[in-house]
Amino acid sequence: KAAYIRLGDALQASQCVQLMQEYFPDSEVQSVAEQLEMDLQEAIESGDLDEQAVLHMKLGDSYEKLEHLALQHYNKALEIQQEELGDVDGVIESLKRIGIIKMGQADFDSALEALQRAASYFEGD
Repeated sequence: KAAYIRLGDALQASQCVQLMQEYFPDSEVQSVAEQLEMDLQEAIESGDLDEQAVLHMKLGDSYEKLEHLALQHYNKALEIQQEELGDVDGVIESLKRIGIIKMGQADFDSALEALQRAASYFEGD
């Protein structure tokens, strides 16, 4: 699980935790989201904006099935990347993931808006 989290694959880490909980029901297995929430709290306390943005993205990934929570974290990552860091690649990735969630919710206008905003960063290249 820890390796998947470090590699940035929160979805794979979540699946790993589910398997661990299934095969070892008596042991206490911390969820990926719990670990990421603790890491996020440390990043907030230390003021590390880069790490906060990364962790919000990972939390969004880990909450993939809970779309409202995923959107919450993707939007927070977007805010940090756009307003605090000026991280264009991070902004594009956040907008892409927001667009994908919105498509899954059949909110096609919002999905199109998010994806057009992401595409606008490529205009002029």
